[in-house]
Amino acid sequence: MKSGRIIQNAENLVIVGSPYAMLLYAATGNESDVDNDNTFFTENNTIQCYTERFNSGEYLAFFRSPFNSKNNLTYLHNVYHKNLEKYFNLGKQCIAVNMNGTDFQDRNNGLI
Repeated sequence: MKSGRIIQNAENLVIVGSPYAMLLYAATGNESDVDNDNTFFTENNTIQCYTERFNSGEYLAFFRSPFNSKNNLTYLHNVYHKNLEKYFNLGKQCIAVNMNGTDFQDRNNGLI
């Protein structure tokens, strides 16, 4: 741990930011429709996400790679929503993260 190397049982997931909000924008071309994304909501002390790799309701630790700052650690709350399951087939290798009203992108050095 002192050398900065911690072995972990983890997986690198492909990240997509607010896919349903992007679908709403693509369908109408109206930026205000992005705010109508009801798949994610803002929560205190966590950011909502969706991945089939973990169960709905689980809380996850997200580490940006390369992890170069203590700010690159984010606490996520995995939530399932029918619209994400209906319109997208993200599988177990992708994670959708709420970008609306959160600091996820800023905190993880603009990773998306």
